[in-house]
Amino acid sequence: MEFLISEAKYGDFLFDISWLNFWSNDISYAHEFNQFYMKHKIKIDHFAERINCYSLHIGLHALIIAAYLNNMQDYEKVLTRLRRIIKI
Repeated sequence: MEFLISEAKYGDFLFDISWLNFWSNDISYAHEFNQFYMKHKIKIDHFAERINCYSLHIGLHALIIAAYLNNMQDYEKVLTRLRRIIKI
């Protein structure tokens, strides 16, 4: 995906995990981080819901960029990832 840039910023650290998770083809970063937190008994309120919310935000932003650049290949890849999140 040629239009990827760093989106790290101040705020909820789960946004960064969502970013890694959304763009990874091989590793479920959300799962790995969640396992780590559970192992160390660190409670993260609404972990899955926050990951999904941020993932949708990231994906919708990527759709806008792909559409603007008329890059249908990237648009379809992002759309596939979004459909997995919302399970359609």
